[in-house]
Amino acid sequence: MTNTNIKVRKHYSAIGITDRLKAALATVEWSELSNRQRHFKKLKEGKSLMKKYSYLICALFLNGTIALAQSTPVQNRQLSSGVVGIAPGQTARWNVLYPTAPAPILQPICSVDLSVADDQGNILKTASVSQFTAGRTVSVDLNSDTDLAGKPRTQIHAYAVAPDGCNLTATLELIDNTSQKTVLVVGSKQTYPVMLCSAFSGANASK
Repeated sequence: MTNTNIKVRKHYSAIGITDRLKAALATVEWSELSNRQRHFKKLKEGKSLMKKYSYLICALFLNGTIALAQSTPVQNRQLSSGVVGIAPGQTARWNVLYPTAPAPILQPICSVDLSVADDQGNILKTASVSQFTAGRTVSVDLNSDTDLAGKPRTQIHAYAVAPDGCNLTATLELIDNTSQKTVLVVGSKQTYPVMLCSAFSGANASK
């Protein structure tokens, strides 16, 4: 009888230890989960705070820009392409489009200066249009066989300058002279004035 009681006590004792171990593991897991939740909450709060500060900086920048625009009402904006390499047998075409806007928006008649330059800043080709109306496109060609004769390869980029209020878009094409097929198209972005708000929005979106 005594041996049986000892075995039962040992059995219950082993069960008790197992339950305590399970309870301890559950407590550790719950504590780890709570720590992770607190960590994610702090990260979320940090991102939210960064977003608020970026909006504040953007608002201050816009206020400064408006004040500057009031003191200097005439201001140009510039579109710039990426850099491409042009070789013999190719033509680079810098295309600028003045997109239309839906009615009843009235769009001004614009002027635009187009330029293609090399990687040293030397102007290789230019064109100017004074009566540039919405819906039209203008372009300037740089033919490597005639404009860059004797050069094996030249790194180039293009840019367009127009008055503020003229919202333009542009692409830089690389065309094969023999087939007249476009082999590469590079987009453009506004490089002046600097779009600070867009930069902050992009930075927040990537985080």
